[in-house]
Amino acid sequence: MTYRKTASDRAIDALIHVILITAAAACLFPVIHIFAVSLSSAGPASAGEVGLLPVDFSTEAYHFISSKVEFWRAFFVSIRRVALGLIVNLGMAILCAYPLSKSALRFPARASIVSAQRTRCLPAPPSVCFSATPLSGGGGWEPSALVTTPATPPPAPWSL
Repeated sequence: MTYRKTASDRAIDALIHVILITAAAACLFPVIHIFAVSLSSAGPASAGEVGLLPVDFSTEAYHFISSKVEFWRAFFVSIRRVALGLIVNLGMAILCAYPLSKSALRFPARASIVSAQRTRCLPAPPSVCFSATPLSGGGGWEPSALVTTPATPPPAPWSL
């Protein structure tokens, strides 16, 4: 079945595209600016003369930072933390998701795990769902809370 878009559908689509492009530009322009400042010489960068393009192109900052032992040590610590966090988080997700994908007949403990996930929500309206997410760097747990009102049911356990 084909759907023909009305004029209001096209107008809403155009508005959504404008909003998304504006949001993308608002996110990208600061990154492009910082990159341009890093490729500019020290004078124009400290004077605030750099916009989206480098002024007086120089890679001196990159040569300076790459010559420091501390930079490389911190860089490899970050790489190790990301790799360890990826392995641990992926392993935990697989270990939790696979049994929960089975029926209650094949995995009898499924009901208790799902109910434990659901009891994180306090029953009194508005309810608050508490969660703790492991940080990807392996540096601990990030607590979070989600407040729901009686009009909106608590979210599914897998979406927290």
